Parts: sequence; structure tokens; C-alpha cells
Amino acid sequence: MKELLQRTLTGLLLVALTVSAVYAGAYYTALLFWVVSNLGLLEWRKLVEKTGGRIPLWCLLAWGNILYLSVSAVSGGLAFCWLLTACVLCLSAMTVYTVFHSDKDGAQVLALTVAGGLYVALPLALLSLMPGLFVPVGVHGLMGFFLLVWAGDIFAYIVGSLFGKHKLCPSISPSKTWEGAMGGLVFSVAVGFLWWRWMMPDYSLPVWLGFSAVVAVCSIVGDLVESKLKRSAGVKDSGALLPGHGGMLDRFDGVLFAAPVAFAFEMLVLYFA
Repeated sequence: MKELLQRTLTGLLLVALTVSAVYAGAYYTALLFWVVSNLGLLEWRKLVEKTGGRIPLWCLLAWGNILYLSVSAVSGGLAFCWLLTACVLCLSAMTVYTVFHSDKDGAQVLALTVAGGLYVALPLALLSLMPGLFVPVGVHGLMGFFLLVWAGDIFAYIVGSLFGKHKLCPSISPSKTWEGAMGGLVFSVAVGFLWWRWMMPDYSLPVWLGFSAVVAVCSIVGDLVESKLKRSAGVKDSGALLPGHGGMLDRFDGVLFAAPVAFAFEMLVLYFA
């Protein structure tokens, strides 16, 4: 009962922070995602260390923050050349460091550092851009994205607990079932329809339902990817920051995997519109 109460209160707090930041404006959204990004990067480093790898802290934070601040809404429309220049300089510095301060595992150190930024910082930066780039969707679209991920997560757990019999991927996550995954997908699309009807009736329904399905599927895959990372590291949670939930990566696993795909989906919609 105590764990359930902790989980519920923590979840409500995260929801309140996310909703407040999204509707407060682009800079508040970017600030919240920046905090989540840095906490996630620290958890990524710990997971890597659990597997026997290593990442210099300054390299990871420098790369992740330059990547995030260059791409996110904080950049305020900076020219693409700034993004390219900043990323190239950071990668060059990390390469030089790993060459002169690492032994035979220098390439692995560099690869794990770059992967951490791409896995954690980039998706959150892309999310912060969504309201400004996709004007027909706006902040309601970003809020809808989170509702889709949350609905899929909640209903996958409920349906899986009640009706789950066939394991989805037992070697990675023994508790997840096909029934739970399908339940999460169906309810996520249903929530997407309700959100469209109440908040975005002028937006194309077929496109939004397609968006909902893509986000739901990618969220499930993202959950499995993070479960695989934790299994490789031999840990149950990515961290202990959030009572009842684990770490930031545990709570944002679906978001991190779904965000780039959702961003690409909306870019294609705008391109062909």
C-alpha cells in the first residue's frame, strides 16, 4: 500500500509539472526537459558503468547539453550552422580526449558518450520544438503526445494484469504480455480520439489517429529497449530519484523512443500537406 501511494503521488507530481510547463510556454517546457535530460544522462552513465563501460562525466554532459540547447526551443531559431559547428566541436573535443586519455577502449567510450546524447537529450529537444514548428497541432499536440504515452503505459499494465497470458518478450521483460501491449495500443488510440474531439477538432482525424498509433507502438518498444539496458546492467531501475517509479529513464523510456518518430511523422505530414 505504501509503495502504491508513493507511486501515485509521484506520478501525479510528474503529470502536474509536465502539464504546467507545456501550457506555461516554450521556455518553461524547454527548461523542464533540460532538467530531465541531464538527470537522464547521469542515469545513462550509471547504467553504462554497471555493464563495465565508462564515460567521462564532462564529455557526456558537454555533448548532451550542447546537443539539447542547440536543437531545443531555447535556441530561439539559431541558424543551422551553429548547431553543426557546436556539435562538431564537441565531438572533436571528445575524440581528442578519448585518444589521449583512454587505452584500447577509447572508441567504445566515444560511442557510448555519443549514444547517450542521442538517446536522452535529442528526443527531449525535439519535443520542445513541436509546439512552435507544428502550428496546427501546437501545445495541444505536445500535451496529446504525453497523454498517448501515459495512456498506453497505464492501460498496458491494467489489461496485462487482468488478461495477460502470452509473453511479449520474456527474455527482456517477463511481466509484459501481448494482451497488455494490445490493450495499451487500443486505449491509447481511444484517448487520442477523445483528445482530438475536445481539443483539436480542426486537425485531420485520420492523421491524428495514425499519429496516436505510431506513438503507442514506439512507446512500447521504448519500454522494452530500456528494460534491455537495465537487464544488461543487472539492475531493476535506472535510478532511485522518483519514489515508486525508479529513475527518470524509467519514467521517460517510452517518451524517449517515441519522440523522434513522432517528430518525423509530423514533419512528413507538413511536407505532404
